[in-house]
This record gives sequence, structure tokens and C-alpha cells, in this order.
Amino acid sequence: MKQLIHLKLGTLVLFAALILPTVAHAQRVEVFKLKDQAADAQFMSFDSTGCIRTDVAVIVASAKIKDTGNPLDVEPFLGVTYAVSDLCNQVLLRSGFGSTNVPNLQMDSGLVATHASATVPVSDDQHGTTIYLYVDLDWSGVGDILNLRVKDFTDTPPFSVKFRAKGSFRDATVSGSVSDGTVNFTPDGSFLFGDLQVVQEGSVTIQRD
Repeated sequence: MKQLIHLKLGTLVLFAALILPTVAHAQRVEVFKLKDQAADAQFMSFDSTGCIRTDVAVIVASAKIKDTGNPLDVEPFLGVTYAVSDLCNQVLLRSGFGSTNVPNLQMDSGLVATHASATVPVSDDQHGTTIYLYVDLDWSGVGDILNLRVKDFTDTPPFSVKFRAKGSFRDATVSGSVSDGTVNFTPDGSFLFGDLQVVQEGSVTIQRD
């Protein structure tokens, strides 16, 4: 792990060195680096009457952030949004959002697989209460990996900012459940869409005299 962090820091130093000669009088140089691994999933299901529709969206992520003067910061996250609607009577029965920063995550940078589990406190907006949803999901990457790169340079005195980003994205199948201990909000056949992604970005900001 220390070797990996040193490698990242070395890359940032080199990145900064490439643009420093173009600035005659730099007062301050700030370097920022972010690597974010994420997975998301969407589900939709209907009850036996066809009237009650349940929608669930889950996103999990682990961000590694390093900026000038601060130690490496690792920020895990798992968020759940849900809604239960009576389409026949056009009534929203339940809905809410919740998140946790202490999920159990296993994520690989090759966009092959991800596992996430957690107990998430979420709001029940229609009743003004909090419920707990138990998330236990597995993502499996399918198909080709899409790679994107972005570069940008802004020179607006007294600042110059050089920005680079790259991302890799892959579709995924998702299995598992999101439940409140009694009701499974993601029954078989409800899966709609899943995605795995790794995004890296870095910037160097120079403040001139």
C-alpha cells in the first residue's frame, strides 16, 4: 500500500513539474488527486395486482483523495433511494433516501466484480419515520469496457489550472436483495440496470504573484 501511495505521489510531482516551467512567478502550487471506484444498480417491480410499483436505486463508492498538505483520505459510501407507488390510485405510499459511510465493500479496479453489504438507515418520508434497509448485492461486469479521457487547461489570472481525468465504465448484472427484514424490495426479475466504473482525476492549480 505504501508503495502504491508513493507511486501516486511521484506521478503528481512529475505532473506538476511539467507545467511549472511555464509559470514565471508561482506563489503557490496545489495538487489534487482523486480515484473513485463506484457501482450502481436500479430495480423496478410490481405486485400481483399490477398496481403497486417499487423502485430502488443503490450506489456504492470508495473514493481515495489526496491534495496538497493533507494525508490520503479514503471515503467509502453506500446510498439507497426507494419509492413505492400505487399507480392505480396515483398515490405515493412510501419513499425515502439513506446512506452509510461504513459499508462492507469489496471492489476490484478491473471492473470484474463488486460486493456491497450494509444496514442503512433511510427515511420514510410519508410517515416521518426512519426505517432500516438491509443491502446485500453483487455486481458482475459484462461486455466491453468503455474508456474516456478528458484534458483541460484554464489560465485566468491570477490562477492557472491544468486538469486531467480518465474513466473506465462497464455494464454489470446485479444479484442480491434490498429488504427491510420483512419485504424484499428487489425481488427476482426486478433488476433493470447495473454499472461499474473507475474514475481518476488530477489537477494542478498555480496562483501567480
